[in-house]
Amino acid sequence: VASGRVPTATNIPLGEVAAAFALPPSEFKAKYGIDRPTPSEETIFYCRSGKRSQDAIDRVEKVDPKLVTRNYRGSWLNYAENALGDKPLV
Repeated sequence: VASGRVPTATNIPLGEVAAAFALPPSEFKAKYGIDRPTPSEETIFYCRSGKRSQDAIDRVEKVDPKLVTRNYRGSWLNYAENALGDKPLV
């Protein structure tokens, strides 16, 4: 997160991701400021290189197996290189 983040992303630390997705929707929104994802939408996880985001997906799928999850292939390193180019991180 210190290196930057995808602008529309919400940071949920790996250590609390399972508990976060076990929260009722109103508590999730109060804590993270966004609606809790539902099975009718795709939830994309990313980290610096892809390993921790896959770990997060594995944890979330145990709590909510109906949630549609994807791991952003290439994760932050890919995003920073391709989406940011020479633009500074904001």
